[in-house]
Amino acid sequence: MRTPTICTRREAVLDELTQLIEGRHPRCQTVIARFLRDPEFQQASELLAKAIEEEQRRRRSAVINLPPGWLLPV
Repeated sequence: MRTPTICTRREAVLDELTQLIEGRHPRCQTVIARFLRDPEFQQASELLAKAIEEEQRRRRSAVINLPPGWLLPV
């Protein structure tokens, strides 16, 4: 007669092998695979990219002319 621990271990191993075969195992879950499947991840990435782009554009156009003597000499 088998002990419950051996059966549980065997079931856990078989479950992990099934996950590996089906590509559901955490080791198979790359960031790109999750990105391709998850529309919320795609939308968040798009929003972040747009925000970074806008910030870069804003910084390029923000030239401030300071009056002479405003800053200490370097």
